[in-house]
Amino acid sequence: LDFNVIQKIENLNNNISLRSLFLIGNEICIIEGLDNLKELNLLFIDDNYISIIENLYKMKCLKTLSYSKNPIEKIYRKDYDFIVKKDFLSSELESDIFDGKVKIVDENERITLYSPSVNNLRLRKSDDLNSGIIRNLKKGETLKIIFRGNEDVISDLKGNWVKVETEKGEIGWCFDAYLEEIKE
Repeated sequence: LDFNVIQKIENLNNNISLRSLFLIGNEICIIEGLDNLKELNLLFIDDNYISIIENLYKMKCLKTLSYSKNPIEKIYRKDYDFIVKKDFLSSELESDIFDGKVKIVDENERITLYSPSVNNLRLRKSDDLNSGIIRNLKKGETLKIIFRGNEDVISDLKGNWVKVETEKGEIGWCFDAYLEEIKE
């Protein structure tokens, strides 16, 4: 599945005997549902938009993990311990952890959710005002930021383009100056 425009991998649990998975050069932000791939030996996820690594520790047979050129921001503690124990930690990632660019977090750390602060915020196909519109978001919808992109100024507001996932699982881009954090 190399060099497609795949954005999300999920529910691969039916392919329990899968031994290798190559997902290089896509637009993947989220990988879910790999928990049951107990026989997976090779996982190549280079050159994507993956910002969080989670649930790798469940893949006991994993012998090769390649994840370069991803904007990783968080690794959950169990996965970090697994990556180090299996000697998957790249020098680039090790440097980013040391410099504080990548955080090692506990499993129970809460994911911050956001909501549009205006009605009809455009969910776009890419991080550009001229990009196609997937749909308009309603004020109060719940969004999860999965990638923080380029800084921009739109209508005198400074912010970043962010790749988000909606409650329905849609993935697209919007401008974070029009988002507000949902308080619990």
